[in-house]
Amino acid sequence: MMYTAARCLILISLTVALIGCAINVPLKKVYGMYKASYPFGTETITLNEDGSFVQKVAMKDQAPATLQGKWDFDAQGSRVNFDRLMVVMDGTGHLKSDWRTATPGIASLDVETRWFRIIMASAAKYPYVKQ
Repeated sequence: MMYTAARCLILISLTVALIGCAINVPLKKVYGMYKASYPFGTETITLNEDGSFVQKVAMKDQAPATLQGKWDFDAQGSRVNFDRLMVVMDGTGHLKSDWRTATPGIASLDVETRWFRIIMASAAKYPYVKQ
């Protein structure tokens, strides 16, 4: 009896873990606003259905910055590709000194469902969470 209960508990735990793990997101759920919160400010990216986006960055004690551009979605890789983007963080988790400069070329961020929330750039120290 105890062995059966333990086995059921393990099966339930595994099922919940699999449901909560990363799952590719369909395009219709990608649209919307994503927010990243940093110790030094916030950033939002709004993905519009017409393929345009608006990125707003507000850092403490600095004037905010806004960037508009185009994006597309790679459904197979579950990735959003931006035509350019303001890159706020350096590789060590600190604010870049030139964060207002739009980085030309394609920036690509993964999009996945994690614990029933849609997350963009899930491996980043401060990922974007869909609002």
